[in-house]
Amino acid sequence: MDYLAPIATRAGGTYQDPVSILNLEVELLYKKVEKATDDAKDMMAKKKDVVSTSPEVAKGLNACVGLYNKATDDLARALLECSENKNGATVEQMLSSALQSIRSCDAVFGGKSGEKDAPMAEVNEKMIDMAELGMEISGKWLTKGKAQTKIIS
Repeated sequence: MDYLAPIATRAGGTYQDPVSILNLEVELLYKKVEKATDDAKDMMAKKKDVVSTSPEVAKGLNACVGLYNKATDDLARALLECSENKNGATVEQMLSSALQSIRSCDAVFGGKSGEKDAPMAEVNEKMIDMAELGMEISGKWLTKGKAQTKIIS
């Protein structure tokens, strides 16, 4: 989980409130989804130049781009809620919606996330882990309150 390194580095091994950590996690996931969107678009562009590529793959990648766009919309709302220290339930809902969109990308290719050789399966698996971690942090925020602190070492 190399994407967690910035959290520990930014936290510096000191006490951090879960809202700040959640905000960072959502921000990292947002950037990862943006990159996945660009990668899927690049794959579609390159695949158009290759005669042997099936139209189904291009159609599936196009569907993934739409799903990733929905995920970035959800994550943008989650970031707003985090930055304004608003409602943890909304953040959790937005992360759940983004998670569903990412999982749906693999389903477009006929498999469950991480179980099928979908073109975006590997990156989707990482993004799913990130979204699940964000939901876990959000859940702790909801159950323990916004002022609860954690130590990162």
